[in-house]
Amino acid sequence: MQLCNIVEKKAGLRMKGNFLIVCLFLIFFTAGCLIPGQKTPKKDPERELFREIMVAFENRAYESSITISQQFLSQYPQSKGRDAVLMRMGESFEGLLKQEYQDPVGEGVNEAKARANFLEKYEHYNCWESEKEYLAYNKKVYRNLLEKNPGSHYADEASYNLIPWEKEYDEDPLRINQEISSLEKLLTKYPGTSLRPKILFQMGYRFHLLYEIHSFSHKPFRKNQEKAQESLRQAEYLYRLCLNVPKGSEYSKKALHYLELLKKGTKIYINSQP
Repeated sequence: MQLCNIVEKKAGLRMKGNFLIVCLFLIFFTAGCLIPGQKTPKKDPERELFREIMVAFENRAYESSITISQQFLSQYPQSKGRDAVLMRMGESFEGLLKQEYQDPVGEGVNEAKARANFLEKYEHYNCWESEKEYLAYNKKVYRNLLEKNPGSHYADEASYNLIPWEKEYDEDPLRINQEISSLEKLLTKYPGTSLRPKILFQMGYRFHLLYEIHSFSHKPFRKNQEKAQESLRQAEYLYRLCLNVPKGSEYSKKALHYLELLKKGTKIYINSQP
């Protein structure tokens, strides 16, 4: 959705005193240009509210983004911007969880304490669940979007956000292959998705991990040279697909970096010591 652009005009002033003169000039000039009896055009409240959501989200003010999103959906349930707002609201819930719970736990705060502090502030949203001993977002917003509008422009993003990512692989190829399968299905269902470069890279990265597991795993029964070579071939192929989609983009740079690591034999997952 395209919103109104706010254009700022800057004037080069030689003296500070000129600023007041310019302001007065603009006031009188604007007043003189108004046609008698003509009302000043009013801002579109729907667009303004949408803009506030995007600004709050970009500034990582996730609680504000959620609050304004809820207000928008209540006031404009049939808006063309509904799906975009649902996406930002869901991502704001995830951002809030990361900011106020996951990051503190990662920094060493006791999980039970971090959970209690988080739920004390945000339990009223009724969208949190326990997942493998940790707090998680239930992703209800994305499911709601797909159920009500499966042909939405944001259906691919919603489907991507519903992929069940593993928190730990534990050198288990099955866990990685499940993620690869989910990514493949998404790419098949939405071949023109704007997420294509990201998906190709993530698939390549996971085959890269499989290559290391089948080659260097600390668990001997995981080693399999045939599977290692096939995983290596897939990783290189997918990384190369990323190089020009488009060239110089975030994922083409990442793909080039990991291709170089493969050539050098630098491990990204399996440590030299168990």
